[in-house]
Amino acid sequence: MQPVAVIGLSTLFPGASDPNTFWENLVAGKDSRVEAGPQQMDADPNRFYDPKKGTLDRYYCMRGGYIKDFELDPDGFAFDSQIIKNLDVVHQWTLYVAREALRDGGHLQKKELLQKCGLILGNLSFPTRSSNHYLLPLYQKAYEKQLSRLLNDPNFKLEPFAPERDLVFENLGISGLPAHLTSRALKLQGPTLALDAACASSLYSVGLACHYLHSRKA
Repeated sequence: MQPVAVIGLSTLFPGASDPNTFWENLVAGKDSRVEAGPQQMDADPNRFYDPKKGTLDRYYCMRGGYIKDFELDPDGFAFDSQIIKNLDVVHQWTLYVAREALRDGGHLQKKELLQKCGLILGNLSFPTRSSNHYLLPLYQKAYEKQLSRLLNDPNFKLEPFAPERDLVFENLGISGLPAHLTSRALKLQGPTLALDAACASSLYSVGLACHYLHSRKA
């Protein structure tokens, strides 16, 4: 196995938006879990909370590792700032970490190097917060139609989970789209893909990235 040099590093974790803070939190044994708020749940967190485990259609824990107070500076991207502002946080997190890794490695403004630079992203193919907002109303209308017929009630309506949002096309995409949006935003022209290997996604992504470097495809 040929060695690979790590020349740029960036992180985004709960309570730590840079590697130094993340390391300090680890050394201090800091618990970065917090209670979920409306921003994390897209609704009043207490609305569906029940401390008794197993209650139907309720969650019993609101404490988790949430990224809070994150605001992406649109500087350094090939997208209009308003487009970036409207993107789902999964896209914004990817943009931020990729840009800061390039900045840390001293390559952010080197166009000739970015033309050969690729992006291999480990990303679980779960719905994002924004895609849920577009899909849930579709599910709701389908269920309402069937339940209305079963109950023989033409006026039957389900309570919406959250208000509908204006459609942002990019936020319909999950899985591989964050990688491709980030490559376009940073003008990367090397291999770009997302890999979903469940809990091993990070490990396989690093391994695949090393393969592209060893084969000189990036």
